[in-house]
Amino acid sequence: MTITDRIRALARERGLSLTALEQTLGLGNGTVSRWSTSSPTAEKLGRIAQYLDVSVDYLLGNTDNPISHKMPASPEYLQKLSELPALYFRLFQGIEDLDLSQQDVDFILDVARSYKITKQEEPKNDQS
Repeated sequence: MTITDRIRALARERGLSLTALEQTLGLGNGTVSRWSTSSPTAEKLGRIAQYLDVSVDYLLGNTDNPISHKMPASPEYLQKLSELPALYFRLFQGIEDLDLSQQDVDFILDVARSYKITKQEEPKNDQS
């Protein structure tokens, strides 16, 4: 089932057409239907998920549980999360409002990898 199929089914369960859902959320006419051939932005997908009271993971097909966003995190997940370096959280906070596309993220990762390789190849200046 595609993103469009899931949204259409959820809207139908709530007595809405896709057009009515799009209008309610301020999306252009036909926006959801176009996602069968293109990818939605995270912001739009999040708005739809919130309005329909399902998780984004459900809309993406990563889970068949539409209410997985309401379930408490497992102790194992919380442990893994607590082990992440604080640097990752700082990095996320610095970019969360930039509305980056997947292409932007891929480019940034390529630049970071190149930078890291360059720094590893630089000779160390030991001037002791």
